[in-house]
Amino acid sequence: MIYVAIYLLNVMDLLLTHAAVNVLQVAEEFNPLMAPIVGSWVIVPVKLGAALFVVLCLYRCRKLKLGRAAAWFILVVYILVVLNNSVVLLLETR
Repeated sequence: MIYVAIYLLNVMDLLLTHAAVNVLQVAEEFNPLMAPIVGSWVIVPVKLGAALFVVLCLYRCRKLKLGRAAAWFILVVYILVVLNNSVVLLLETR
């Protein structure tokens, strides 16, 4: 279930980033790897494909202690990213 949550948080990150950067233009992309493509639809398959790849790798490593720790770490990071994006959107659209 943690792996599905990580993927869904990536989808939410993509949607919130699109809303903040492209639609409302109240923020900038922080990730230097994604910044050049954040304005085009190329970001969708790149972001979601990379997220799927990472989730599958984490799933395959689930029996290792380090693999489980990495999954929990990534989950917490993406929760914080989505919360940050949500707060930025809320504050900037007031």
